Amino acid sequence: SRAWWLDLHAAGFGLVAIWLIGSALGGFRRKGTDPRPWREDSALVVEGIYRHTRNPMYVGMALAYVAITLVLNTLWPLLT
Repeated sequence: SRAWWLDLHAAGFGLVAIWLIGSALGGFRRKGTDPRPWREDSALVVEGIYRHTRNPMYVGMALAYVAITLVLNTLWPLLT
């Protein structure tokens, strides 16, 4: 049987991941610039979540990866 605390941690990591990625994309939208790194920048985003971290989308994606490994109840992917 699955441990309830595993699901709780997965949900927590997943919610934080969604919040980080959403906050980052919202900052790009407010500045009117494209979040895709291969596109030309029209503005530098330094407000919102970007005041605290320079890579909120990457941190969010890493946390989503952790959440998925917890949901699947397999920790070996974290070794990669």
